[in-house]
Amino acid sequence: MNKMISVIFAMLRYVLEALFLLGSTLFLLQRALVNLIWLVKKQIERVYKLFLLTLSRVYLTSTAVCLRLVKLAAQQKKRWRAARAAIAVAVGLIAGLAVDYYAFEYIRSLPNPTSLDDFNTPAATLIYDVNGVLLYSAYSDTYRVPVELFDIPPTLIAATIQAEDARFFSHSGVDLHGIARAVINNVQQKPTQGASTITQQLARTVFLDRNRTLKRKVDEIILALKIEQQFSKAEILELYFNTIPYGGVTVGVEAAANHYFHKSARELSAAEAVFLVTITPAPSVYLQTAQENPADQQRITALAEQMRNSGAITEETYAEIATTQLKFSPRVTYKRAPHAVDMVLEQIHSKLVPAAARESGVVVHTSIDVELQNQVQEIVLSEVATQGEQYHFSNAAVLIADPTTGAISAMVGSTNYYEPLFGQVNVVTAQRQLGSTLKIVPYALALEGAWKPDTDILDAPVVFPAYQNYQPRNYDNKFHGMVTLTEALGNSYNIPALKLANELGVDNVATLGVKMGIVEFSQFSDAIPLSLAIGGVETSLFNLAQAYQVVAHAGEKLPLHLITRITTHGGKVLHQQQPDPARVLSTQTANELRTILSDQAARAVMFGSSEFFTFDSESVAIKTGTSNNFKDNVAIAFADNFVVAAWVGNNSGMSMSRVTSGQTGATPIMHSTTQLVLEMNRSRTVLSSK
Repeated sequence: MNKMISVIFAMLRYVLEALFLLGSTLFLLQRALVNLIWLVKKQIERVYKLFLLTLSRVYLTSTAVCLRLVKLAAQQKKRWRAARAAIAVAVGLIAGLAVDYYAFEYIRSLPNPTSLDDFNTPAATLIYDVNGVLLYSAYSDTYRVPVELFDIPPTLIAATIQAEDARFFSHSGVDLHGIARAVINNVQQKPTQGASTITQQLARTVFLDRNRTLKRKVDEIILALKIEQQFSKAEILELYFNTIPYGGVTVGVEAAANHYFHKSARELSAAEAVFLVTITPAPSVYLQTAQENPADQQRITALAEQMRNSGAITEETYAEIATTQLKFSPRVTYKRAPHAVDMVLEQIHSKLVPAAARESGVVVHTSIDVELQNQVQEIVLSEVATQGEQYHFSNAAVLIADPTTGAISAMVGSTNYYEPLFGQVNVVTAQRQLGSTLKIVPYALALEGAWKPDTDILDAPVVFPAYQNYQPRNYDNKFHGMVTLTEALGNSYNIPALKLANELGVDNVATLGVKMGIVEFSQFSDAIPLSLAIGGVETSLFNLAQAYQVVAHAGEKLPLHLITRITTHGGKVLHQQQPDPARVLSTQTANELRTILSDQAARAVMFGSSEFFTFDSESVAIKTGTSNNFKDNVAIAFADNFVVAAWVGNNSGMSMSRVTSGQTGATPIMHSTTQLVLEMNRSRTVLSSK
């Protein structure tokens, strides 16, 4: 009997040892499976859960067997050590299951790094002139400009790796050597490089907060490992350079290059590139001191020395970095061609770009020539300073467009955009009375019909009973008898223009005006005023220039525009300006109007031989206008390849005094601007022919 009991207990021992081995094996398999989960997609999760269910059943079965054996052992009051071992195995297996299941669920609760594929942090909208000069960067909370890795200077990449993560290309997201070094140096109270790798910093920046807690550090490590499994080193670097903060609202190396040095990342010098790397540990601190601070040069030289010692740069590059004196850009946000930029931003938000694309930032290419724009602004400032006090005006505006394309090359909306009261009002688009410049419409309608430039019309006192017995006068308060259409338009007589509108039908004049671009002529549902024919209706300098574009381009209308192309930062085209010509006037009519307005003799009675109407050997058509009560004065010039429209007045509506059309006010501004355009066109023609 005793022998049989010994055999039973021997068998029990073997069973318990087998169960222990089985439990250990299952435990190891379970650990391996958790690691495997990191390498596969979500489809494995279902299989894993089934395995966990099966594994749970194995654990429960094992536990039941163990408890049964314990009961037998207790009944025999033998081998209590084996019973305790069986209980320990069962408890260990169940605890291991619980811990691993919790770990799996915790890891799964973290952000999915695959979302970096569609990383879409709000970026700045960049507005460029026709030659690629940045006019303005528009952003809300974050100033970020996406950049691709191949546009980042090698020196900047090498300096970042040297300073932030020397073993970047050899680790898998976590640098164990760096962590150990940081711990040892911390214990020894020595200064140390941070232990976070570039990948960890990327995970922290995109997915986590910056609180220094153990949980956040664990999350950072797990995410870094997962990122390394799903992205190449080059992709990680590109994401890092697009998300790293550089102080204030500036995020990403492209925005930082523009913020600190007013250039793109690809244009950075070696010293500028190294400087940007040195401020990343505490950008907000260095942001306040980065103005020729000696401490900046010390940090730059120290990092450059490390790079030289590691072979990342040559001795020559090190010498260049160590001796370069950095020149920082002014810390002000300003707009080049500010009124044009405001108009572009309004158009982007109103119709041209979907809301989702605007949030991601876009790249806007315009027709503005900032070189021409700046010189026109100087002309405006000079003329207002010279004439303003004498003739009682304080503001001026200019628009220049190419009639062959409709592209606007310059837009000065006021004398000083930054003047607090009225500076940001864009007079180019404001409603003003532009006087006799609108006479071109009734004359165009007449020439489209049976009238000819040499057809006679009587300039004499007249009453228009249908218009409340309206009795108009000419600008000079005189009557000039029988004159030709050429003389009547050249000298800008009021009465002939009103007679034409009355005879041809003021509603027909309004219809043609709308077609030419004077959209305000469409505002009347009935009772159109006859004074519309001589500028008695408010319109904008922009719409006036559109009407004269039609005449300059042989009767064909091309919409005036600032925006030529809009793309995403990745280059996808969202909007492309397309030619949309519309025939409004016959070529003959347009040419006849241009001939009349270019004829010095035709305007000699009213304007004499004004120096402001001649341009060397160039033939330029000119028209001027003045509103009632001298609140607005306008001059417009055009030829085959330009339209120049100029205005002077006061935003307050105060009248000017003694302004003489053709001599003072807007005419000198028009003349200087036109002369500038002609000179620039000539110089560009010479350059293109070489």
